[in-house]
Amino acid sequence: MAYMDDLLRYGTVPVANTPSLMGGSMPSFGASNPTGVALQAAASAPSTTGSVSGGGGLMDVVGPYSTNYHPPAPNAPGAGKSFFGNMGLMDWGQLAIGGIGTAANIWNAWEQNKLAKEQLKFQKEAYNTNMANQIQSYNTQLEDRTRARQVGLGMSDEEAQAYIDKHQLRR
Repeated sequence: MAYMDDLLRYGTVPVANTPSLMGGSMPSFGASNPTGVALQAAASAPSTTGSVSGGGGLMDVVGPYSTNYHPPAPNAPGAGKSFFGNMGLMDWGQLAIGGIGTAANIWNAWEQNKLAKEQLKFQKEAYNTNMANQIQSYNTQLEDRTRARQVGLGMSDEEAQAYIDKHQLRR
């Protein structure tokens, strides 16, 4: 049984009685000690890959679950060749397809970056246009109110213009 199979069945693996931290033996319910269960199940399961260390111990327990590492035999054919020397035609094809995919991803990222710059430029222009319009609208309202007060309060043109110049917005 592979280690990934045990992970996929996490919580459904039979739970063994493991010693508690306080001493003594307490029954465990659910997957409260999955490591202990996996090691106990591995110790009782027959090894399908043979002995990893050859002398028993922890490697014989963990061996059936570590299927990802298979060291090459020291005298394996092609052991002294370079990395690219061991590649077959299918490997070169996969490498080429991977390179083409990478180049396509780089081009796509480049195009997205150009689009993002154009969008930022457009948003800046829209912001600046909106800001200029808001300032113009505020200043027009300020001048209209000031001219209306000028007539009602009897202000001179110089006083009204000084008030407008003092309170108008600028960019």
